Amino acid sequence: MAAGILAKKEIAGLIADGKLVTNGDLARAQGCSYDMVVGTVFDNGHITRLHEDSERQIIVPAGGIVSLFTADELRLPNDIAAFAFAINEMSSRGFLVLNPGHVDPGYCGPLTVKALNLRKSRQVLQAGEPVFTVIFFRLEHDTEAYPKTGKRSDLEREFNRRDIEVSPRSLADAYESSGTGVFPTTDQVDRLITKHWASWIAMGLAFIGALAAIVAAIAAVAVIKGDAPQSNAPDVQPANQQAPREFVPTNTSVEKSKDLSNNDFEKPRDSDQNRTQQTDSK
Repeated sequence: MAAGILAKKEIAGLIADGKLVTNGDLARAQGCSYDMVVGTVFDNGHITRLHEDSERQIIVPAGGIVSLFTADELRLPNDIAAFAFAINEMSSRGFLVLNPGHVDPGYCGPLTVKALNLRKSRQVLQAGEPVFTVIFFRLEHDTEAYPKTGKRSDLEREFNRRDIEVSPRSLADAYESSGTGVFPTTDQVDRLITKHWASWIAMGLAFIGALAAIVAAIAAVAVIKGDAPQSNAPDVQPANQQAPREFVPTNTSVEKSKDLSNNDFEKPRDSDQNRTQQTDSK
């Protein structure tokens, strides 16, 4: 057969022959893919097999992380590989589906999923919900097969043990356990809030103290001005200081000045008259 991506008809035929997928449903075969659904849920050490109890639901809290096995199990021939992609519906609901990727030829078993609830509210997972869509690719020839896996129950117990040891229950736990996360821990947030309000209270008290000091200074100045003695007595000049005298001309001084002016400018002096007479006689 030619190498390439398998179409729906070939996928359905292989599933009917017991290849590609076991515990599957031909109705989930798409144009060139197959949708795998939620099966086993690992939550805080508890194993819940939703594919065995269709009425059971799992509540995932805001920011919570759960591990899943798909209900369907791949059974790949040695010449067919698979590529798993998260279902768009899960992303639209606010679930971040982790660790999709390629699956080597010869692998037999469920796919492992980690789902993170990114919403601010709780969400429900239940049996039959699609979580992965898988595309099958036929190789030009057979290749080395993937190592055989054990029974599903053994896989679930071993996976649950490792999940308890290393996997955080939520995104907050992951950052808190790292010690260098982007988000602060609860204790760090409490310290930041306390420090913030303490600084504001200190600044407020300093402002009130400064304002009180200004008011006290203004009040002190007002009291000093109110207690200062005020004198209503008229101004008195010193005894040894005489008031400047105003010059008032008298009649005598006026007459004298007139006489002087008349003698100087109106009447010629005797010497001038004699000189004039002598000149005329000559």
